Amino acid sequence: MLTRSIWVVIAVVAAIPALGNTVTAADADIQTALSSGFTLLGYNVSNIGTSLITGSVGVGSSAGTITGFDPTGSATGAVYAPGSPTGAAAYNDFLAAYIAALGLTGGTPLAAGLPSEVFTAAEGVNVYTLPAGGTSTTSGTHLTFNANGNPNAVFIIQVPGAFTVNGSITFSLVNGAKADNIIWVVGTGATINVGSSGPITFDGNILAGSAFTMSVSPDGIGTLTGTINGCVFSDRGTNTLAGTTDITGCSGDISLEKDPASDPVPESGTTALFTCSLLGLGFLLRRPVCKS
Repeated sequence: MLTRSIWVVIAVVAAIPALGNTVTAADADIQTALSSGFTLLGYNVSNIGTSLITGSVGVGSSAGTITGFDPTGSATGAVYAPGSPTGAAAYNDFLAAYIAALGLTGGTPLAAGLPSEVFTAAEGVNVYTLPAGGTSTTSGTHLTFNANGNPNAVFIIQVPGAFTVNGSITFSLVNGAKADNIIWVVGTGATINVGSSGPITFDGNILAGSAFTMSVSPDGIGTLTGTINGCVFSDRGTNTLAGTTDITGCSGDISLEKDPASDPVPESGTTALFTCSLLGLGFLLRRPVCKS
């Protein structure tokens, strides 16, 4: 009888974790990076205008360079010199976030070229994937992000190759959607070409596999080129800001988990574990006890 009781306890304990909603490694990596206080990170950072960075600036290696800050560009946080342990640590955090976001699977396919699109949040993280190869938008693209009343809704747009914004692009964030909760994860380089469209406001954090470039506005230095509502990171390349680019920074108040206000639903893997545990428990309870 004692032996059966022990096995019953073990079966129940084994079932308990299946009821929870486990925090993924991607969730932790992204939260760590976006809450670091850094807004602009790359292997090299170059500002050739009068850009304003809300947050700190850094590079990932002592071999990297930072140019164009103090006096032309400015940051509300620190501009960490190459070789700074603080800057290198933040760079590594963003690199981990980039790898984690790019590695998420099961995304909803998007049309090539990213025409005007409505992103409507389902429960938890919402992953969208553009076709392989480069993606280049056309002027006049309008993107709507609908959080469906869940201010924690996260949108991750995966671009397997290069990502180029050509001319005017506009955003609508509705029903609780936040720019902080939009992540553009780009396989190679990301470029915003302002052209003759006038200043561009781009919503979301940009994590690029190589370089990021914000082109100069037609009027040159001192004229607002655009605003990026988020953070910018590039691995192995140079972040180049031209004209006047305002980058407003990001927040770590983000989660890839399901909406905590909704009913708990076990994930598919844990559902199987929970089911097996219950079957085992039922077997043990029905098993007759041998009497001596």
